[in-house]
Amino acid sequence: MEQSQDQRRFSRVDFHIVATVAVGGQPIEGTVENMSLRGMLFATDHKLSPGDEAEITIALNDHSENGMTISGKVARLTSYGIAFVFSKVDFDSYMHLKNIIALNIGDASKVDEEMDAFLDSQSDSL
Repeated sequence: MEQSQDQRRFSRVDFHIVATVAVGGQPIEGTVENMSLRGMLFATDHKLSPGDEAEITIALNDHSENGMTISGKVARLTSYGIAFVFSKVDFDSYMHLKNIIALNIGDASKVDEEMDAFLDSQSDSL
């Protein structure tokens, strides 16, 4: 089932870049199609199951230290790929991700507001 845009708490931006997703130690190559602070759509012919855990590696240039490493889970399958929800993002990767989203939507304060609202909602459920 597809989420409508108004159900999403985070801005999603088109961002096309090669990435590797490792599930059970097996790497899968594909392309990030879009992303938000909480997830991404990964275009690939491989099929995974909802709930499968993965390590996602996105190299932002030729220097691996400038990339992102993110833990995630398969949220759903689409006709052209796999939607992942991020479960763990280290600080450096989070900053890269935040900058990518802010640059692509053109409003860094909106990204901060989205994260603040998300963190507030999480603290309410504790």
